[in-house]
Amino acid sequence: RDLRQGRPCRAAWPGSALAWAQRPADGHPMWWAKKLSLVRGFAKYLLAPDAATEVPALRSLPCRTSRPTPYIYSDRDVAQLIAAAQKLRAPLRAGTWRTLIGLLATTGLRIGEAIRLDRQDVDVVNQVLIIRQSKFGKSREVPLHATTAQALKAYACLRRLVGWWNSIRGLSSSGTSIARTRLGANRR
Repeated sequence: RDLRQGRPCRAAWPGSALAWAQRPADGHPMWWAKKLSLVRGFAKYLLAPDAATEVPALRSLPCRTSRPTPYIYSDRDVAQLIAAAQKLRAPLRAGTWRTLIGLLATTGLRIGEAIRLDRQDVDVVNQVLIIRQSKFGKSREVPLHATTAQALKAYACLRRLVGWWNSIRGLSSSGTSIARTRLGANRR
């Protein structure tokens, strides 16, 4: 039904839905496909009380999602990032970023896993990290290189000096967890 006019428009529905989804003309095909997907959901809802309602075809606007090509940091890139982190004004912030960048580079952790680490997840004696409730709710152990374990030990000493050693998670200069949204801001 054309809800604005209060009259049926079954014959024009799939075509008009497709035309609407493809606006603006210079829009991205991914955006068009998402809009048509919303219309399909609404049409399915309308189908229950009115069997004559047509649902636009699933592949009316085919669009493949594409992920950006990942950037693989070289050893030189990592060293430059760590050097830049060292230049941050606050000692805890500098130590945090230096440690986080090194940890990500040496362990292959996902960013969310690294910023959720707690003190009990780090075993520098046995040189292992315990990653709890990661992707798909699974936990795992990640071995640490001796130099990474030493860096985590040094970071723990820095945190004790400033009085925030209840967890590694409290990575921000205020003692709270780093928000993923802040990661991009500091990276610039």
